[in-house]
Amino acid sequence: MRDGRLTVLGTSDALQKLVSSCAPNIFAGGGPSSEIEVPRDSSRSRLRVTVAPLRAKIPLKDLPWIGVGSPVAIVTVMDPDLARRQKEKNLRVHFDLTAAEAAFAGENLEGDGRKAAAQRCGISDGTAKTHLANIFEKTGTHRQAELIRLLLEAADGREPK
Repeated sequence: MRDGRLTVLGTSDALQKLVSSCAPNIFAGGGPSSEIEVPRDSSRSRLRVTVAPLRAKIPLKDLPWIGVGSPVAIVTVMDPDLARRQKEKNLRVHFDLTAAEAAFAGENLEGDGRKAAAQRCGISDGTAKTHLANIFEKTGTHRQAELIRLLLEAADGREPK
């Protein structure tokens, strides 16, 4: 927050422009939803910021959390790193994976193969093979498709079947 407005430090007024585009006087019925990515330091993923028109059908006095003025937009922020950490935690809990195995399993869910997952994790292919063998053993699976289905369910917090 800067001067009572959401801002993205070090960038243009892209966020304010998106919020402004949602005002009813700019477009009939408000502007379209849009998304921007906000860079962070090199070790962290970009934040995904979504801005969508917001139309209140109830009096503002019933919405004390909105503050002064008419609601124009709703802004949501998604941190991919937070989602990734939650998926890894779910995998550790469900299958008693180590943190390294859970990170590798999560990267494998991207679907571009063991070597690409190993590269993103910063590990050698030999270490990746070891992690994969441990993951197969801990999940009680024998086929790649079966493993991926099980990991997807558990990563999302569902009880694997």
